[in-house]
Amino acid sequence: MVDENSNSAEWSLTLVRSGGYKIDNELNDALFLYGRTSKEILLSKKNNFKQHLPNGVIHLLEKSNLTDLALETGFVVNISINKKNNNIESGWEKFEKVITSSLKNNSPLQLDEAIWGVYSLFEGDRCFEMIGITPEKLPSNVWIEVKPLDLKTLAWVISQDNILTSDDKEQKSLDDFFELNLSELSRSYLTLPGPSNCRNSFLN
Repeated sequence: MVDENSNSAEWSLTLVRSGGYKIDNELNDALFLYGRTSKEILLSKKNNFKQHLPNGVIHLLEKSNLTDLALETGFVVNISINKKNNNIESGWEKFEKVITSSLKNNSPLQLDEAIWGVYSLFEGDRCFEMIGITPEKLPSNVWIEVKPLDLKTLAWVISQDNILTSDDKEQKSLDDFFELNLSELSRSYLTLPGPSNCRNSFLN
């Protein structure tokens, strides 16, 4: 069980727009590099590990009116196991764990096998996946908010060659032009990291 008074009670993930379709410039087509630190983002870039956003994160961006900004540059996902104010003015939303399983990991986090869980929006059907970073159990509930990149992080992103892109990097198929979009079945979606004792700042 995660100690809510420990350093792992709150953590963040930074996402940088790095390609994807130009069709309508929609969030569900965009690709993002991501990491808890700048080193992890560079590792994602090195391994060409880009992901689409799960609908739970898209919901938060739409609710916070950050869609256009996310498509242009990127954003930060803040995650907490501490209870947050869930009213309309607050950017926080509660998600509940609905399933847990062991998963062979395919990510730049260098974990051979980890605990994986699906979290669903409290009183809703938007969801995302989370992967355990430590041996601790994944929390039963998490509160999530999204924020714009701060100026220091944005400056770092701009200073890196070929990280911030919005060009068409993904191969289209005939499925993309049919009403039944079968390509959705093979898409790879962002998995959020679980609690971590890593307290380093993003630009470490």
